[in-house]
Amino acid sequence: MTVTQRRASATEALAEFAVSARFDQLPAAAVQRTKDVFLDCTGVILAGSAEPAGRIVTELVRAAGAAPKAAVFGRGFRTSAADAALANGTMGHALDYDDLQHPMYGHPTVVLMPAILAVGEERGASGADAIAAYAVGLEVIHGLALAYNTRHYEQGWHATATFGSIGAAAAVGHLLGLDTGSMRVAFGIAASEASGLRQNFGTMVKPLHAGLAARNGVLAVQLAAAGFTADLDIFESRFGFGNVLVGPGSYDPAQLTASLGRPFRDSFHGLAIKQYPSCGATHPGLDAAIGLAIDYDLVPEEIDRVECVVNPLATKILIYERPTTGLEGKFSLEYCVAVALVDRRGGLDQFTDERAADPRVRSLVEKIGKTADPAIGQSGDFGTRLTVYLKDGRTLSRQVDLAKGKSEVPLTQVELHAKFRDAAKRALTPDAVEQALATLDRLETLADVSAIGATVLGGFDPARV
Repeated sequence: MTVTQRRASATEALAEFAVSARFDQLPAAAVQRTKDVFLDCTGVILAGSAEPAGRIVTELVRAAGAAPKAAVFGRGFRTSAADAALANGTMGHALDYDDLQHPMYGHPTVVLMPAILAVGEERGASGADAIAAYAVGLEVIHGLALAYNTRHYEQGWHATATFGSIGAAAAVGHLLGLDTGSMRVAFGIAASEASGLRQNFGTMVKPLHAGLAARNGVLAVQLAAAGFTADLDIFESRFGFGNVLVGPGSYDPAQLTASLGRPFRDSFHGLAIKQYPSCGATHPGLDAAIGLAIDYDLVPEEIDRVECVVNPLATKILIYERPTTGLEGKFSLEYCVAVALVDRRGGLDQFTDERAADPRVRSLVEKIGKTADPAIGQSGDFGTRLTVYLKDGRTLSRQVDLAKGKSEVPLTQVELHAKFRDAAKRALTPDAVEQALATLDRLETLADVSAIGATVLGGFDPARV
């Protein structure tokens, strides 16, 4: 008699991977990259703690008065793991300064790290445990992106919120030792929690997406561990994630597990640590504009017009052609190029409401046009070709295919540490900034990740936020 072996569903295979992956399977490069993004994300959370979106959410969390289990970075108090994940995730995305991942077209670490550290602090997890949980969450997000993007993104879903909720559930479920069945339940819960609309880009809701996704992952695992039920094959079922959020026949469930853990390379390779606090699709343009302004000593008043040629997807993401606020400017290539040509840099100070209202910047924005060309960014990355037409008849052009911060052109450790110090000083004392950097630099050896929260809370300076 022939025995037919049952084939696991994509959801089951994803769950089996999530519960079985181990820290010792990770290559050294993946461990180092995780340390880098944890350091980076901690810094941008601290910088984002003074932003209106961060303040509003954290004060609501504080008022709820939940049991003090996990640190709220940059605000000086503890709360429940779920609420800490919500607050830290929202603050971390408030400046749009956190990392991004291709082909996710979203921001993984600002969802994964807040969820992992909040639950890890509550449960006494080690740094190695946190790194393994992050790798699991990132791999799951990568699988979702391979299966469902770019159609999912083009339909208007914000992958940070949708894929992020499920990735956070995978990471937290791994951290808490769920079995395969419970992980499938957690996926079912997280998939129903997953939501986030790109129409809200340029508003406070976009950073809220990250906070909600982090909280969603924590809650999904808590419910699954407590015996809650959910559909066990949520990714490929008739009314499941793929059919509803992408469309029948528009995705490949086999891609969910095609590259899992082999060998934790593709997902980490797709990570990019930002050097500018704006949408990643603006970064090649910022690189090109800053480079031209410096190399040719450009004077904005001598510019007649500027043409930007980008990948077609960028035109769907960068929705503000004439922004009126610093927040809208983060999603405007016209603004980013203008402020970069005027200021010759693209830091936190370039994305304030005051800077967006500056007459020199606004005048230059009016001279900048944007067109799409499929030949730009053919690899799936955002590229930009910038052409500056000067009033004296000269034409200057520069094309940037990969912005600084991508895996192919990464920030150096010196640059990464400089970014962290500049961001963290906005909420911590100088001594605490250095203590936090040193603590995160030895993440894989920490016996308890609560050391991170303790350092951040101990060095909190309320006068800075």
